[in-house]
Amino acid sequence: MDSSLIVLRHVAFEDLGTWGAVAERAGFRTEYRDVGSDVFRLDDATASADDLTELMEADLVVVLGAPLGLDDTGSYPYLDSEVELIRRRLAAREACAEVTSALAETGDQGGDGRLEVRERRALEPDAEELLGAAGVILGTSANFGYISGALKHYFDSTFAAAGPDGEGASRTKDLPFSYWIRGGYDTTGAEKAMEAITTGFGWGLAADPVVFTGDPEPRLDSLRDMAQNTVGAVAARL
Repeated sequence: MDSSLIVLRHVAFEDLGTWGAVAERAGFRTEYRDVGSDVFRLDDATASADDLTELMEADLVVVLGAPLGLDDTGSYPYLDSEVELIRRRLAAREACAEVTSALAETGDQGGDGRLEVRERRALEPDAEELLGAAGVILGTSANFGYISGALKHYFDSTFAAAGPDGEGASRTKDLPFSYWIRGGYDTTGAEKAMEAITTGFGWGLAADPVVFTGDPEPRLDSLRDMAQNTVGAVAARL
């Protein structure tokens, strides 16, 4: 499945230039949105939930430059909405950092020392690292009824080594794991995919997943609980 790339541009004739070919080789499906026309104002009564969802759930959003600045909102009132959309997108992805922080705080449970916590970008899979892991916490947005293209890439790249028929299958069998999924309005397809793929790996669910739509802020306690319970399951195996 291609990863989705949305490019916000302020001048109609601009594009990604040489980066366009790079994005294509990396498997991104690129779509352009013209700020001020395609990108709606948040106070615009004609704006639909789908408009916001598209920008929030894209695997990658690139904002091109413009011959204007943030102090030009008087002449370009859509800038306020553009900045707010970017702020919301960045805030929605801080949930992963919260989970990692919770892991670090509870990593001294069991064993002779603290668990080593590693953050792994899904687009940079490391099968050997996975084979040596004592537990895993996954995170993804729900994109068009599925997990993110980046996480799918991670699974595809590590399955040969860590799947049930891989050379490291004995090292990852019943591996404690849990996950969070954030969607714009629906997470059903992503949940089904996550369950099917992790079952295929032969991992063992260690804590109730956190699955939600909208703002992650009210779910931070649940995310911390999920991380702590997963760490507890890891510690019990050490």
